[in-house]
Amino acid sequence: MTVRHALENDYERLRQFDEFNEATLERIRNRECLIAEYEGTVSAYAVINRAFFGRPFVAFVCVAPERRRAGLCNALLAHMELQCPDPKLWISTALRNSAMQRVLEKRGYCLSGVVHDLGEMPELIFYKRIGS
Repeated sequence: MTVRHALENDYERLRQFDEFNEATLERIRNRECLIAEYEGTVSAYAVINRAFFGRPFVAFVCVAPERRRAGLCNALLAHMELQCPDPKLWISTALRNSAMQRVLEKRGYCLSGVVHDLGEMPELIFYKRIGS
C-alpha cells in the first residue's frame, strides 16, 4: 500500500469510484488530495485543507467499495497525522457513519462536538492531538 499526493493523471481513476466528486482537479493541483494505492491501483483518497478555522482538516475520505476494510482509510489518516504541522488534526463524519467513527476511535480521535442543520444528518467533529 502506498500513500502519496494525487497527480492530475490520477483524476480519471478517482472518478471511477468517487461518487461524491470531492477529488477535483483544483484540489489535486493545490496538493489537497492524497491517494492510497492498493496492489498498484488507486483505491482511496482523502482531501485535507485548512478550511476549518484555518486548522488542518480532513475534509473528505473515500474508499472504493471493493477495497473497504483493507486498511486504506487507516493508511491515509496515518500519513496525514505524520505530516500534520499543527498540534491537532481535525475531521468530521456524519452521525450515521459508524464505520468511520470506529476508525477514528481506534486511531485516538476525540469527539469535540456536534453540528446540526448542515444537512439531513448531524455532523460529528473529532480531533486528534498529534504527537500524543
